[in-house]
Amino acid sequence: MVRRKGPQRRPEDDCGGRRPGILERETVLGWDGQHVRETIAYGVLDPSAFKQDRGPSIAEMMARSKVGFAPADNTRVPQRGAMSGWNQVRQRLRGDADGRAMMVFFSTCKDSIRTLPVLQHDHDRPEDVDTESEDHAPDEIRYACNSRPFLPEKPREKPKEFAYVADAATGHVRSTWTINDIIKRKERARKRL
Repeated sequence: MVRRKGPQRRPEDDCGGRRPGILERETVLGWDGQHVRETIAYGVLDPSAFKQDRGPSIAEMMARSKVGFAPADNTRVPQRGAMSGWNQVRQRLRGDADGRAMMVFFSTCKDSIRTLPVLQHDHDRPEDVDTESEDHAPDEIRYACNSRPFLPEKPREKPKEFAYVADAATGHVRSTWTINDIIKRKERARKRL
């Protein structure tokens, strides 16, 4: 539960002493002291929550309570051109071409901070993680990253500085650019138009 200005109340006060559920945690205390439910525009849930075994699925029961999620892409490693969830996590941890962070962990993400750095590779599938270890929080990160794939840009080529250089021995003056460099620059400029 996010708290705004107003009287300090515990989420349990609004839930009859029980532990608050998703709906209560999405509720904020507005500036006027009234409870306002924040809306989440997008969320994904483990695909196993959508399985129907002898009754409604977990996702269906959540939807009845007005908590809706889309099934997450559970791709762990690349297969036949599919994006890999763990590659998506690694790319975001690396950052973009300009060195900006693509994922930030706050101090409140205790389980992610505790479990992500100690994940071990699977002995049989080195591109995957060992599922015998505690991987619930990293799986959530993988679902989130795979739901909005990030394709890193290729490193940008720094343009050569244009200058005239005189050869001391022969006295000839030449450019630091070749004719091919000039043609490539013109082609790139045309593509941008």
